[in-house]
Amino acid sequence: MYNADKIFHYNNFFSFDHVDTQRLRPGSSYEHLFENRDYQLRAILDKYGEIPEFLLEQVVCPLCSEAFYEIEMVKDSFNIVRCLNCSLIYVNPRLKADAYLETYKSQNYGHIISELALASHDYRVSRFGLERIKKIEEYFFFDLPKTLLDIGSASGFFLEAALQKGWKATGIELSPIAVQFSRRKGLDVHDTTLEATDFGNNKFSVITLFDVLEHLPNIQETIERIKGLLNHGGLLYIYVPNWNSASRLLMQDNAHFIWPTHHVTYFTPITLTHFLEKNGFRIEFCETNGLDVVDWIWQLEKQDIDTVALNSRLNELQFLINSSLWGKNLRVLARIG
Repeated sequence: MYNADKIFHYNNFFSFDHVDTQRLRPGSSYEHLFENRDYQLRAILDKYGEIPEFLLEQVVCPLCSEAFYEIEMVKDSFNIVRCLNCSLIYVNPRLKADAYLETYKSQNYGHIISELALASHDYRVSRFGLERIKKIEEYFFFDLPKTLLDIGSASGFFLEAALQKGWKATGIELSPIAVQFSRRKGLDVHDTTLEATDFGNNKFSVITLFDVLEHLPNIQETIERIKGLLNHGGLLYIYVPNWNSASRLLMQDNAHFIWPTHHVTYFTPITLTHFLEKNGFRIEFCETNGLDVVDWIWQLEKQDIDTVALNSRLNELQFLINSSLWGKNLRVLARIG
């Protein structure tokens, strides 16, 4: 299991770095996301009236392979369950794997990517891409080659930041719109799945999955492929939504990351570190960060609830949430070998 002194890091408030949500979510892009987030489900329901069994598959726990669970909540016609053996949260039954691949290649998903990620690309490079490279370099063994693979590279903002810092950076992305955008910027991006991408004998010193692992239907297959691609002593850096977050406590099933047509597995600090350690990784760093208070305020304002007091202490509240490992975004850096 996880090592407590690796999990908990005491932070200083003066290190808290504000996120400019107007630049991160430009114009009406976030509203567009939520207006269109269930387009796939609406299409199924319009055609069949309900989700037919032939589109679904029952699965065992992706972490421990047990089949015993209890229902945590029902959202968008899907059961979100908790494994009674290891406590992993996952969708069961879920759409068959091919449906998820089709989703990320679809025009509708491409429009969401275009409105949100492509429009904020430059801000993401400077605010998030460089921050991520800095964290990687704090733990990187510099006798290894500076090669990295970003799985689910979206607009390529992290790849661009890595190139600025002297890394040889490669991406994998399924959205055709995002791939075209990245390639126009001269970035090396493959438009296939990780399993289908042929790297020959090449290996990487760093592999990243930012907001990706929760989407993947077979996380064990993914982690085994990653282990085969990493140099000895290499790093794996993962961002996933944190099930044990203030967002879920405050917003319940309205929490923005609970999205069972796209997010099929939900991690906590314990279940994610357990998953990685089970597969031979050593946890180097773990933290949470997020926009829990911003998102809660967004929901309250839609209900015409006064949020002046919350807004006046937004940064302080989010800092405390992050520091207690209850931020929406869970970040883990782990080493192989």
